[in-house]
Amino acid sequence: MIVRVSSYELYKGRRPSITYFYRFGCTCCILNNKVYLKKFDVKAQNGIFFGYSERSKAYIEYNSKTNTLEESININFDDKKTDNKMSELVESIAEIHTTKDASEPGS
Repeated sequence: MIVRVSSYELYKGRRPSITYFYRFGCTCCILNNKVYLKKFDVKAQNGIFFGYSERSKAYIEYNSKTNTLEESININFDDKKTDNKMSELVESIAEIHTTKDASEPGS
């Protein structure tokens, strides 16, 4: 039996915590702090978690109200709720996103 141990586990003597990772495609609520809101306007919008930002500590999410990909750090996740229709949407967006990256010159 082969036991695999990471370098972190050898150094610290314990396994790393991965509780801060979220499942791709899970639903989330995005706090709207970019647009001026009136007193009775909705402060949160529904979205789908898409990934992690490479440039900052933000998350990338699909905003279902504006139909755009956004980066934000003010998100509440709901890991228990996943929608098959939404996961298909995430896969189609990922496909578009990867083909756009591959078609850029110099990559």
